[in-house]
Formats: sequence, structure tokens, C-alpha cells
Amino acid sequence: MRPIKFLLAIAILPSATAAAQFAPEAYSFYTIQGQDTLAIEQVIRTDDQVDVDMLVRQQDVRFKFTLELGPDATVRRVTNRFFRQPQDEEPTQIVTAAFRGDSVDVEISGNRSQTMTVGTLPGALPWIRPSHALLEQALRRSKSLSGTVDSIAFFNIANGQTALATVAWEAPETATIQFAEATISAEISERGAVRGLQFRGEGIRVVREDAFKRLPIEKVDYGAPEGAPYRAEEVTVRTPAGLSLSGTLTFPDPANGKVPGVVTITGSGQQDRDERLPGVGEYRPFWEIADTLARVGIATLRLDDRGINSSDPGPADATFLDFTEDIRAALDYLRSRPEIDGERLALVGHSQGGLIAPRIAAADSMLAGIVLLAAPGYVGRRVLEAQRWADLNPQYVQEHERAEVVERSRRVDAGRAERDPNLRTLMEYDPLPAARRVRVPVLILQGDTDRQVTPEQADTLARAIRSAGNPDVSVQHFPGVNHLLLRDPEGWSSGYASLPEKEISREILGTIADWLADHLERADG
Repeated sequence: MRPIKFLLAIAILPSATAAAQFAPEAYSFYTIQGQDTLAIEQVIRTDDQVDVDMLVRQQDVRFKFTLELGPDATVRRVTNRFFRQPQDEEPTQIVTAAFRGDSVDVEISGNRSQTMTVGTLPGALPWIRPSHALLEQALRRSKSLSGTVDSIAFFNIANGQTALATVAWEAPETATIQFAEATISAEISERGAVRGLQFRGEGIRVVREDAFKRLPIEKVDYGAPEGAPYRAEEVTVRTPAGLSLSGTLTFPDPANGKVPGVVTITGSGQQDRDERLPGVGEYRPFWEIADTLARVGIATLRLDDRGINSSDPGPADATFLDFTEDIRAALDYLRSRPEIDGERLALVGHSQGGLIAPRIAAADSMLAGIVLLAAPGYVGRRVLEAQRWADLNPQYVQEHERAEVVERSRRVDAGRAERDPNLRTLMEYDPLPAARRVRVPVLILQGDTDRQVTPEQADTLARAIRSAGNPDVSVQHFPGVNHLLLRDPEGWSSGYASLPEKEISREILGTIADWLADHLERADG
């Protein structure tokens, strides 16, 4: 039997045929690292079939696959459809794999058709990274066998190789999976459904929502709500590098002349103009800020990051230093608009956006001020170390020495940095030199349960800005508020999805609006 050589590094995908005899169970998995959503899976499960629709956001590709189930949670057949573009209606490649004892019959159709038989282990399950619906299937199979300690074989559809995963059950609803180099803590319901996964030492968590939501590949309504006292306009900003960035400009009617304006700056990872975070309900902080500011007479320009919606992706090796130029282009765009007063402009940056805003303010004396939300005050490597710690399950933190976890996280981050130029740049970046050059007014807002940018960093940043003689620096801490600016008494990122409130508190929104209204008005007078 010869190994598979696929045309693409493919996964597995759902077919539209489903003969469910019982009411299907529908839910979603979100794979999250820090604030970055790496993948989203929609799952429909019946007694004899599992359909998965998976969007891998880092590669911007989509897989749909169907598992036809056999006894003891085995898989008889998997049918995969690969879409090179998530919006495509027709797949680029279709692969079927039929499991028969110790072999797999594989058929590939697309640009080049192939048929082959590949050896494996009896009872092997199909595998495609990063599908956690397949890890869930492995846990269900383990439960069906003994529910104690089992080795589960995975047949990798991408390369035809078979690897073993070990499942150890600490209790009926908790297990540890050892697979490849990963150690994964799993929480399972009594019925065998995965409630959550935590990759120990890697800062990756998988959140389940018992809801079947559409994948974010359809156009989102970024406009003004019905009856709002302001307008919203879809805009395109051209950057010096020749990229087009899509966005929304909200602005009140300029009844008394031109209005002041704000540009929002998103955090790390590819995010849309609202800074939405899949897996965290209706979290849309920049939409809330824009809505609030428009109601007090301030326009807001919020942009999609490169590669999101209609924004051009740009070079693959771009870093946040390049993204700084995108925000400068956004300010130039506002200054070109006849409705906007170009002498009354400010920036609002969240997390990584709080690194970009001071860099721009240090060189743009025309700005009327900047607002920094959960902005880092340490060298990136130190911030990342704290974030990796915060991404871990609290129980795991209690059970392991910090030095052990930190060392493993450093090794993981070093490997990621070799492949990710932006991460490499962030890890070496010190925000304080730019902060010391800022001469415009600054407002720093910080949640005190923030475990991704620890609270004392706000004061560190403020001291650096004041040290160069800037007298207008305000810092405000909010008890019980996390990195997302949401009410949260604990602040663990693993708990973001389960928070009852997904909207920024009126106190924080009011603080931002009052400060900007004061400083933008002062700039006019």
C-alpha cells in the first residue's frame, strides 16, 4: 500500500446528505489563542452522522466534512469538501475515505483524480487539524470502549499517516488527551459532549457554544441602528503601500460646522472593524464606542484589518509596524473629508492598538489626544508570558509550577515566532520609548481583572509618558473588568464565552465619550 500524496494539505468536510432519524444536536466550537480566533466549527450531530462546517481563519480556507458513524463511535466513511475561498460555492477538491478494518480506501476528485488504498489501524478515526469535532469523536469512542485509559488511532487525511492519541480519564467528565506534542485537558458532559478543551502550556483553548451560528463569511451589518441620530457610510481607505482597507464612518449631522473625529485601532490578530471575537457572543466593542461617540457629536472611522472582509491582505510578512501606516492613512482620510475637522482628531487603541496609537501620536502633533484601552506597558516578550499564563485553565495553573509552565510556553512561542514575523516583532518591542515622546493628551483605561495586560502596566505606561513632561495624562482603573473591557470578577480568558454580559459597561463608554468630548472641544477653542 502506498502513502497518500495530496494535491493540497486538506481536511475533511460535510456533505449535504444527512438522513437523521432523531432530532439533530447543533453546536459550535471556537479555537482561540489570546484574542485570536484560529478556527470556527459548526457541528450537527445525530446518532449515525456528524456534519462539520469549519472555517480556518489563519489560512482563510473552509472545509465541510461528513462522518458516517459506525458502532462504538467508529467512522465508516468521511467525505470532505475543500474550499480555497470561504465564500466559494463549489469546492476545489473532494475527498472520500472509507475505513475498512486495517485499511482506508481513498478517492480524490478535483484538479487531479486519484484512487488508492492506504494501511492504518483497526478502528482508526479520520484526522484533520484543527478540527475539535474529531477530538470529540475520539473521546466518545474512548467512552464507548472503557472510559478509563485508551489509545485511539487517528488517520491523517492530509498525508495518509496514522498516529496514536492517549486518553486518560480522571473522572467521568474530565480527561487528558496526549496527542503528538500536545497535552489537552477536556471537560465532557455526561452524554459525551465536549464542553471545553485547554491546550496546556500553549495558550490555546476551545470554547463550545450550544448554538448553531452562521460562519462569519457573510456580510455583517456595520451600519447605524434604526432611528439613530447619526449616519453610517461604508468607506475605503487607501494606504501608502497601495492597499485598500474597508471600513465604516459614522458621523452626526454637522449642524454647527465640521465635527471632530476618531480612528479606532484593533488588537492583535486579524479582526474586523468592530473588533468582534467569535465565541464571545455579541461582543462588538468598537461598534459600541462608535455609537456612543456619534450621539455626542463625534465621528468615528473603524477599519477592517488587512485580509478581513474587503480589505486587501497585503504581504504575508507584515508586522504591526506596517499596520501603523494603515492608521496614519486613516487619519489622512478623515482630514480629507469635508464634514470632519482635521484639527480635532483622536485615536482609540485597544491592546495591540494601544501600541500603535502612541507611535503615531509621538510623530503627529496635530492629534488632539489618544485613548489607550488595556495597552501594554512592558516589552512584548514579558506581556506574552503573562498572556500564556492567563490562557491556561486555573486548575492546571494550581497543579503545576509556574517555572515549568513558563518554560514550556517560551518554547512554544519561540517556535511560533520563527514562522510569524509580526509575533517576532511584538516580542521584541518595548512600548516605553515611543510613550516618552508623546506630547498630546492621553487617557489610559485599564480593567483590574485583566490577565492578558496586567493592571500595573497602565501605571507603568502613564509614568513613562509623564516622565518627558506631558502634563495631561489620566489613568482610570475599573474593578471587576477584564481585558475585553467586560464585567468579569476572574478575568480568565477561558471564561470569556460564558460571561453573562458581552457589552462594555456604560461607565467605561461614558468615560471615553466625556474625555474625548472635552479634549476635542478644547482643541477647537
